[in-house]
Amino acid sequence: MELIESATRDEQLAVRTPEETYILSGVFSPAKMISLIQGIIEYSKRRGFVRFRGAGELNWAMTGMPGSENLFNYEASLNKFLKERPDVSILCLYDRRVFPPRIIEEAQLVHAASTVRGRV
Repeated sequence: MELIESATRDEQLAVRTPEETYILSGVFSPAKMISLIQGIIEYSKRRGFVRFRGAGELNWAMTGMPGSENLFNYEASLNKFLKERPDVSILCLYDRRVFPPRIIEEAQLVHAASTVRGRV
């Protein structure tokens, strides 16, 4: 627990809710989310961090939130954004208990790599 508290205090770790990120304005916007990620990366670089790792849990997209139908447009845009940034890694988390198989299959198509049950 001390490591988590230290990393949070030093801004090496930040945990945010979907309401603080994906659906900040009450509607999911791929462009706004990419802009938010870009700002966070730029902030971390100014703080002296040379690499950036992020993770996004996507269960919120199955709640019917306005704009959630743009999830895969966002994923495709994020892929383009990341191609220009080899020092940035982002992990997209799809819970197989929440997402139906057709959505998981579509997610695998838009990602450069995927891991299912420990297999790449």
